[in-house]
Amino acid sequence: MRVLLSAIACHPEWGSEGAVGWRAALAIAKTHEVHVLTSEENREGIERYVAATGVHNPTFTYIGKAAPYNENRLIARAQSWLRYLSWMSDVYPRARMLVSKQHFDVVHHVTYSTCRVASPLWKLRIPFVFGPVGGGESLPWVAASSMSSGQQLQEFLRFLDNASMPFSPKLRHSIGKSSVVIASNKATARKLRSLGANEQRLRLLPAVFFSREQIDGVRSRKKHHKDQSDSLSLFSSGMLEGRKGLGIALHAVRMARSLGLHVNFTISSRGPEFAYLRELSHKLGISDIVHFPDSLPREEYWAKLLASDVYMAPSLRDNCPATLLEAMLSRCVPVVANCNGPGEIVSQETGEVIEPARLEQMASDIAERLIRLARDKTGLRKKAEAASEYVARTFTEERYLRTIEEAYRTAVCKRVGEISLQQND
Repeated sequence: MRVLLSAIACHPEWGSEGAVGWRAALAIAKTHEVHVLTSEENREGIERYVAATGVHNPTFTYIGKAAPYNENRLIARAQSWLRYLSWMSDVYPRARMLVSKQHFDVVHHVTYSTCRVASPLWKLRIPFVFGPVGGGESLPWVAASSMSSGQQLQEFLRFLDNASMPFSPKLRHSIGKSSVVIASNKATARKLRSLGANEQRLRLLPAVFFSREQIDGVRSRKKHHKDQSDSLSLFSSGMLEGRKGLGIALHAVRMARSLGLHVNFTISSRGPEFAYLRELSHKLGISDIVHFPDSLPREEYWAKLLASDVYMAPSLRDNCPATLLEAMLSRCVPVVANCNGPGEIVSQETGEVIEPARLEQMASDIAERLIRLARDKTGLRKKAEAASEYVARTFTEERYLRTIEEAYRTAVCKRVGEISLQQND
C-alpha cells in the first residue's frame, strides 16, 4: 500500500513529543511505501539521517521555509502555531500535485496532535485517516491559581477556541469527511463525536509508542533507587507551561520538606513558565533543592530518569505526554492529576493519582504521597516496576501498527464502497 503521510514535525533528532511524526513515518514504512510531506525545518536532520543510513523509504517532500524561532519561549510557541496554520494551507496544493503524478492508496495526517486545526487533505478523494489527535482536553479551573497570570490568560483563550470548534465548517468537514478519525485520549474522542465523527470510524490510540528495541534498551539498564526512608529524588521535563502543574509541584515540595522529607527536585526543561517557576522556588524558600539545568542531552536525560525515584507530572491539561511515558518506562513512579491523558494512563497501581482541587489541597495531597513513598521504599519499587511493565506492554509499536493497519483497511474499504454506490447510481 502506498501512503502519503502529512507530518509537519518529523525530525530524527528530536526527543519526546517532537519525534512522534518521525516515529510514525519509520514504523509505517516497515510495511508500506511511504512519502512524507513535512516542514522545511526538518530537511537538514532528515538528510543527515538518510546519508548515514542509506534509507530509501520513506521519501520526503519539504514545505514552507526554515527560520529561527524567537528566544522568548512564549513568543516561539505562538510562532509554531502560526507556522502550523500556514503549513496546513500550503500542504493541500503540494499534496494535490503529488497525487496527480503518483498513485497513493491512503493519505494520513499526523502531528501536530490537535483536533482544533482542520486538515484539507480529505479533499484529495483518497481514503483519509486523521490522527491520532488530541486537543479535546479541558483544564480543571479549580487549580488554575497555580499558573502565572499570562498562562491563565492563554488557557482562557484556548477555552474560547475550543468552544468555537462546533461553529467551524472546515473543522466539521475535516472530521466528518475522514474515512477514519483516531483520538489519542478519551476526552478528545468525546469532542470528536460532538463534531460529527462517525462512531464506527472513530478509533482510540495513543500518539506515543516505543519500538521493542527502545523498550528493551531502557528496561535493561540498572535503576538506582535510594534506600533512605526520608529521601526522594524527583524529576520533571517537557515544555514548561502553566498547564503542566509544576506550580503545584513546587508547593508540594515545600510542604514535604517542612514535614521532614529530604527532597531533590530537578526540572530539566524550558518554556514560557520558566521565569515564574524559578521565582516561585525562591519565594517558597526551596531554591536550594530545586534545580533548573539546561535541557539535557538525550543520554544524560535517560541517565537522570534512571537516577530518579519520582516523576512529577501533576498536569492539569495534557494529551499523551511522551516524557511521562519515558519516565514510567525508566521505573520512575509518576505523580499525576486525575484528569485528561495522564489520568487515563496512570493508575494507583502504577503511580500516584491526585484528584484536581484547589492549589493548597492538591499540593498537600502530593506532599502526603511523597512522604508515604519515601517511607515505603518496597512499595515505591513495586509501583515503579509496575509502571515500567505497563508502558512496555501497552505503548508498543506493534499496537500502534495494528491499529493503523486496521484504520487503513477500513478507509480503503469505505472508499471502494462509495465508488461502488456511485457506479450503481
